[in-house]
Amino acid sequence: MKTYFFHIGYQEYLKTTIEHASKNNDVILIGDESNKHLGSINNVQHIHLKDHYEGVERFLSLYKHMHTGGQKFEEWCYIRWIAVRNVAVSNKCDNLFYGDSDNLIFSNLSEVYDSIGKPELALAIPERQPPFRQSATGEVSYWSIGTLDRFCSYLIDLYEDPFEFRKLVEKWNYHKGNSLPGGVCDMTALWHFTRKNKAMIITDLLPDNTTFDHSINNPANYYDDEYKFSNGVKEIEFINNVPYGYNLKHDKKVRLHNLQFQGNSKILIDRYKRL
Repeated sequence: MKTYFFHIGYQEYLKTTIEHASKNNDVILIGDESNKHLGSINNVQHIHLKDHYEGVERFLSLYKHMHTGGQKFEEWCYIRWIAVRNVAVSNKCDNLFYGDSDNLIFSNLSEVYDSIGKPELALAIPERQPPFRQSATGEVSYWSIGTLDRFCSYLIDLYEDPFEFRKLVEKWNYHKGNSLPGGVCDMTALWHFTRKNKAMIITDLLPDNTTFDHSINNPANYYDDEYKFSNGVKEIEFINNVPYGYNLKHDKKVRLHNLQFQGNSKILIDRYKRL
C-alpha cells in the first residue's frame, strides 16, 4: 500500500513529515517543481500534479465558491482528491492511505490497514454534528480505488445535479443567515458522500484499540474533549518512540498512528518528530 501526500509549494516542515512517513511506508508526494527534490528521499516518489490533471478543469468549471475562506485554498482541497485518484489509477493501486502534509506518521500503514479489517473507506467524522456542521475529513484516510473514484464522480454530481447542489446551497444559506464562518468545502462533500457509502471512523477507537489523531491542538478526536489536554495540546507520551494519548472516555492510554499539526501548531513538528 502506498501513502499519498499532496502539497503545492515548499515549507521546511514538509521535508520532515515526508521523511517521517517514509521510515515505514512507501510514499508518493504529488507536488510541483518547488518540492520535487523530496523525491530523493528513500522510499519517496515525487509526481508532478501537472502530469495528472485529468478531470480538474471540468470540476473547476462547475465549482461555486460558498465559503468565507479564500477560494483558491478551497479549490486545492478538492483538486487533491482528483489528483490522488488520477495517480493511483495510473499506478494501478487497489487501495491507498492519504495523509495531509502536516501529519507525522509513526506506523506502518499497510499493517494498520490489515489489522483494522481492510476498510473500503476510513476517515474522520466527528461524533458531534450540530445543524449544518456536515463535517467529515480525509486528513488521515484509507481508500479503495473504487471508492475514491466514486467520490471524485460525486464531486461533479454535487455541483452539476440540482438535487445535490441544493444541499450545498442550504448549508451556505445557514452560514450566511447566522453569520457563521466556514461554509461549503470538501469536508461537506465527504460528509454527504458518507451518508451514501459505508465508512469506518478512523479517529474513534479502531478494532485493534489504536486510533489516528485528529489534531494535536484539540482535545477532541471522535468525541469532544476525548483526550487529556494541557497547554494547548494533547498530552502525548512516547513509548519506544510511539505516541500515546490518554483517552478519558475509555480511561486508558491509546496508541496513536499519527500526530497532526493543524494550523499554527506546525511549529511543534520538530518537537515531536522521532527521526
